[in-house]
Amino acid sequence: MARLDRVQAGLGLAPGGHDPLTAMHTSRADAGTRHYQRDVGKAPGLEERVPGRRYDSLDRPPAPRRPGRAGARRPRPPVADGPGAVFGKERGAVRWPYGLELPGPPRSLTPQALARHEEAVRDRRAAQESITAWAAASGLKRSLSGCCPQWLQRRRSRRCSPWTCTQYGSDGLDHDWLDRLVSWTRDGSPVAITAAPYQVAPEDEVRLKWWTRTDRRLAVARGTGWHGPGTTQIVMWRRDIARELRPA
Repeated sequence: MARLDRVQAGLGLAPGGHDPLTAMHTSRADAGTRHYQRDVGKAPGLEERVPGRRYDSLDRPPAPRRPGRAGARRPRPPVADGPGAVFGKERGAVRWPYGLELPGPPRSLTPQALARHEEAVRDRRAAQESITAWAAASGLKRSLSGCCPQWLQRRRSRRCSPWTCTQYGSDGLDHDWLDRLVSWTRDGSPVAITAAPYQVAPEDEVRLKWWTRTDRRLAVARGTGWHGPGTTQIVMWRRDIARELRPA
């Protein structure tokens, strides 16, 4: 700050007041410059320096040791549980599959409309509990990349191209029975897909048999599922990863 006062005096200006914060930062910068110049002067030449050795002159206390036994491993953080761990979250809300979200507010406040809304909420909550318990019992997590049985044949979760996918592709041979598709992984590997079509046509039966006959790793089972009456749950899974996977 004295140097600044001298410069102002040389310009014919009266020295002004100094901000305390500016004075503090200036003093720290000056001290750092002095330490650096002193360290450079005391350090040996580049060819004589030892790699990994410090040559600064500031005293550095040893880093404090963490309590506990030497070599002890840190405890693993608790594993997340519940629907959020199975389906993931978006903006703090569970990313439920299609058809399992809670219904919106009732459009009418009549007693009949309120009763129907409460019943719909109970049914959806029961479906959410059913799918969460089914997935958690088998150690499964939902994947957003699953598209068709070809996805099950891969080592890692990767969506098909639009031209080769058997659901969204030009042929769409598996489009009808893959209604309400949910894909599942275990440890990052595709392991199962579930669907809930309203009906299974004869051509769908042919496709299901074709998949299990073509790839012996694939198996198919059926059940009621979590979408309730009127739908048939179809579970296709990898037997080499999950020996048995019962429908919900």
